[in-house]
Amino acid sequence: MSTENYSREELISLFSDLQKEAWGFRPKEFDFMSTLQTGREVEFFSNLLKDQAAEAKEAADPNSWKKYVPSSTFTNTISFS
Repeated sequence: MSTENYSREELISLFSDLQKEAWGFRPKEFDFMSTLQTGREVEFFSNLLKDQAAEAKEAADPNSWKKYVPSSTFTNTISFS
């Protein structure tokens, strides 16, 4: 996401919204942050939310656990004598 064409106020608003969505609370202070820092935070939270969405999609897949278990684990070891 390119943040070059946003004003400082737009970046602060976007940063606040993204942090709220990612962490559940809004940041308190913006005065100490430069426009460049705010843009970096927007990019960070954009990437974080993309990662969270991918993890949620994987968690919702009932077969996603199979890729973490070697296929050799699925052998039938039960014998009926």
